[in-house]
Amino acid sequence: MCGGNGTTAPNDGVYSIEQYVAFGLSYVRIQILTRVFLQTAHQGIHTNNYVESWHRLLKTKFIPPPTHRRIDEVVQVLVDEVEASFCFESSQVALGFRSQRTNKFQSAAQCLGESYNKNTMELLGIGLIQCPGNAYTIQVDHAPRGLKGQLTSCSCAHFRRYGSACKHMYCIAQEYRLLVVESAKKATAAGIAACTTVSPDSLPSQTYQLELISNPHKRCLDDSDEPSNRKKRRGALVELPSPSQLATLQQSALQQPKMDTLPESSVCALDTYPILTAVDRLSEQKMNSGLNAIKKTLGILKFIANRQRMVQNASVCAMDGFQERSQMLLRTVDVKLTGARISKVPEVEGLSDIYTISKPDLDKRMLTWQLLGWKALKRIVELLSKKKHRREYLDMCATTCPEGTIDKFRDAALEVLSNVEECCPSDIPRRQIR
Repeated sequence: MCGGNGTTAPNDGVYSIEQYVAFGLSYVRIQILTRVFLQTAHQGIHTNNYVESWHRLLKTKFIPPPTHRRIDEVVQVLVDEVEASFCFESSQVALGFRSQRTNKFQSAAQCLGESYNKNTMELLGIGLIQCPGNAYTIQVDHAPRGLKGQLTSCSCAHFRRYGSACKHMYCIAQEYRLLVVESAKKATAAGIAACTTVSPDSLPSQTYQLELISNPHKRCLDDSDEPSNRKKRRGALVELPSPSQLATLQQSALQQPKMDTLPESSVCALDTYPILTAVDRLSEQKMNSGLNAIKKTLGILKFIANRQRMVQNASVCAMDGFQERSQMLLRTVDVKLTGARISKVPEVEGLSDIYTISKPDLDKRMLTWQLLGWKALKRIVELLSKKKHRREYLDMCATTCPEGTIDKFRDAALEVLSNVEECCPSDIPRRQIR
């Protein structure tokens, strides 16, 4: 480089190269330090990796591409269909019909936690060694009857650092058949509490140490303690709290409410809903299975060609059994509904004189049997299509009727469907479902 008098400094080039190299090394060092400083893994919705997949699912499944919806219609679709779809999937996981999904970071802890199996360790001759003086507390949320409990947090260093499920949670979940639901606590100004330490004498002589912590009850509504949510009119003076009052409010908001400090109030923030047990859900699924079979039967009989084909192909005993099962299903439904009209039992000619009547009279009688069974099935669908009737029917079957009534309803509906499908073979070959 040249100076002001035209001379060239011999060490300027070396200095500029050293400065450039130092800057490059500092940039690389900053990148490395940034990666090391990262405390949590990129999972969940911390990044936008789920946005595009959710958008594609919304456009392909819930809102087809040719249609254009207004913003209010899109919100209605999100509330009515999208939310119900996600809630249905989560309810399947809570009931145990579907397994939980994990990402790569969670799978590493899951594989490590599930490797500590009692049977495998006994087979290999490995015993668990408890660390003297240390124990981890796992928070468990109890679920109603029929649902699985949830493991929400652990006091170990892995969960406190990453906010993700640890090997202890997966080990306990495998042993007691619980769900792992991460609920990491946010760090405050005071920091996060250290790991729980207990004396070695207080540890029981069991393989697993599990301490249950019940969730604190939510604060009830109280008009005297809640701040006013009324909007100030435009132009009015608003009094801002002082810095000391603001710090006091923030500190009180971070504290967990205790049972003795909760205000006594008759108004609770949570609404109460009837809790359905696993038996109730199973009965409802059986009823829906039978109702779907009846709807499928009506879908076949709504065509005249299928009804004529059924009369031609069905035997006398098969047609008589069709109308008897249909009438029996109708009687088992309408007698249990208080607000529904009880259907009259029709006078049906039986099979006593079947060998003495002519062929036209026999065909006419079979058409009458088919019509009676068809009307009975349509009446059943009309009654059970209402939600209050379905709920009342299930309650009556659970309280006043003997055990197995729902099973008989489903089996009879499936027999009616099988009878109609055999008498009305379709042109399209059916695939056997295994």
